Amino acid sequence: METLDVLNRILLFTINIAALVVLIRWFIAGNKAAANGIQITLKGVQITVKKE
Repeated sequence: METLDVLNRILLFTINIAALVVLIRWFIAGNKAAANGIQITLKGVQITVKKE
């Protein structure tokens, strides 16, 4: 049972790291796309009309 617990913790840790990486990539992509009127926030994707 202890082995299963350790495996579960490792799995959760890995999933958390992966989620963090995805979030970081989202924010980087969001910053680049913000100039084009697409903004990625914690709540989701916001599409704004770019005013010239």
